[in-house]
Amino acid sequence: MNGRVGCAFVLYVDNIETDSFMFRLSDNCSVFIAEVYAIYKSVEEIRTRNLDYVDIISDSRSALTALNSLRERRSFINEIKRNVITHQGIINFKWVRAHRGTVGNERADVLAKTACEKETDAFFDTTKAEIKYESKRQALSLWQERWTLSQKGSTTKKFISKVSLKRVKGDFYINQIYTGHGIFRTYQNRFFDKSIESLWRSRWRCRACSFAL
Repeated sequence: MNGRVGCAFVLYVDNIETDSFMFRLSDNCSVFIAEVYAIYKSVEEIRTRNLDYVDIISDSRSALTALNSLRERRSFINEIKRNVITHQGIINFKWVRAHRGTVGNERADVLAKTACEKETDAFFDTTKAEIKYESKRQALSLWQERWTLSQKGSTTKKFISKVSLKRVKGDFYINQIYTGHGIFRTYQNRFFDKSIESLWRSRWRCRACSFAL
């Protein structure tokens, strides 16, 4: 919120809130890291209290998927997995949809926003994935700005106004339409000094030949 990142978790016993915790993370953190950190701290609290049976409920499918993955390499997430495995009690993970009125989930969201007003509790280095993502985002933004301000490619802009890393389908004929460079009267006249009238005569001559065949 406003460039700040917060997370929180709430402890319920028999559907009654008994405690809550909220943390502000360094501003460079992603939402994913915030969700994982909330799970990390909740597991830590479960171990501290030596609770026998606990359900951790989260609306972050990506965080739960990472915890369930056998190929996960991030040490921070693998530490959570080790803490869960070595805990004497049972810790279950459950997913719920966000903003569906789930009491504990909505309460945690409110506290996470409040946490953004605190002093920073945890600092994280920017990950390689985040650096790659931000570099790509800035490159696309600069590319879009140059494309928008460019005086060239006016015909192409009518078809492709937004830059993208996705390939555009094209062939010999479609590319001529996209670029305006091809067997068009205006193009032939501009670059090869062919008169519009002669092009019209050639066009009708070709039609006549085609008809005769």
